[in-house]
Amino acid sequence: MNDVVTLDGAHGEDGGQTLRTALSLSTITTRAVCLVNLRARRRKPGLRPHHLSAVKVAAAMTDAVVSGDRLGSTELMFSPPGTPRKPGPMPSTWQTPRSGEVPAP
Repeated sequence: MNDVVTLDGAHGEDGGQTLRTALSLSTITTRAVCLVNLRARRRKPGLRPHHLSAVKVAAAMTDAVVSGDRLGSTELMFSPPGTPRKPGPMPSTWQTPRSGEVPAP
């Protein structure tokens, strides 16, 4: 069950929730996810700074291999290695540009 799940980010609400949900489910199931057309219908399509923060947190927690994790990217590949959470201490909060300090998961 290592096949990649591809999601079209232009469907549905066309925002960051698709990204956050996909990252969460990918982390839990350890299945790779490829997101295309991220925020395609937005005035500024692609990943914004707060979306990149979510990607970085998920990648740090799982040691995932990530590509497309740059500002404005409309495609992202997130591939966790198989262990849902990296052992060891994690910060109690994460800084995000949009919301300030957010409790870590």
